[in-house]
Amino acid sequence: QRLLPQVPAASGAKYTDDEVTLWSRGDEATLDLGYRKYSQCQLNRRRIPWEVARRRGVDFRAIGQEPGWYLEMTHEQQILFVAAYGGQRVLFPTPEPVLKEDRETYQVADGSHQLRVEISLEHCTDSMSGEVFDSSVQVTLDGKHYRG
Repeated sequence: QRLLPQVPAASGAKYTDDEVTLWSRGDEATLDLGYRKYSQCQLNRRRIPWEVARRRGVDFRAIGQEPGWYLEMTHEQQILFVAAYGGQRVLFPTPEPVLKEDRETYQVADGSHQLRVEISLEHCTDSMSGEVFDSSVQVTLDGKHYRG
């Protein structure tokens, strides 16, 4: 890990410690490590939520469409399920999974909600972006089913 101070730049944002330089302009960036230079790096906006979740310690993340929802699991800590485009949020402690062949099932309830999460090791294609994922997920919250 390295902290690069920001320095004046003709355009964009430039950070350097005289050995390593990162210079971003819009959605492109150049990274110069001294011994190797990476140019025309492109920002992949679809990956941002996944990277932010990873940095927060999330072990597994799933998404679904129509209506938009996402699930973030931190093993041995918590499950966050956000539905209705962010209008509904529930948080549970992560229970022990039930493992069966190529499927993990998590079930948890409190006084207000019941949540069931099934993760299958089968490919899934996002209906909006066409992106392919390694796992397929079914979530049931209080009897309502979500797939992603």
